[in-house]
Amino acid sequence: MLIPCPTCRTDVFTVRQKNWASAYKPLKCAACGALAGPSWWTGLVLIPLPFVVIFGLWFSLAYRTWWPIVLTLVAAVLGGHGAIRYIPLVTISPREVTVYRVVGVLVLGFVVGSVVLSIFGYRVGL
Repeated sequence: MLIPCPTCRTDVFTVRQKNWASAYKPLKCAACGALAGPSWWTGLVLIPLPFVVIFGLWFSLAYRTWWPIVLTLVAAVLGGHGAIRYIPLVTISPREVTVYRVVGVLVLGFVVGSVVLSIFGYRVGL
């Protein structure tokens, strides 16, 4: 199964490529050269899934039953499949990619710097 480019509608991307596409490393269409990345809806669907699985695991361990973890794993698999299969790619500009990368480096630098400072005994607060 091939996924169409959001600009020229030519089927050029594989499901694996769409699965690994991000705003930091978008896909480039071989037919028209446009950049394609996941839409915001994909993030809204996929971000909560690990928390749902963790909650299901906690609920299963707390109440000593197996069905909550099974239900949450099924929900996570169906949610991930639905996001990858049914939410289309969107066109993304090179400026947006640059902004995502700069903000990502800044956030990563803040987190690493905060951890290093807290290891050395400094108080770090937001």
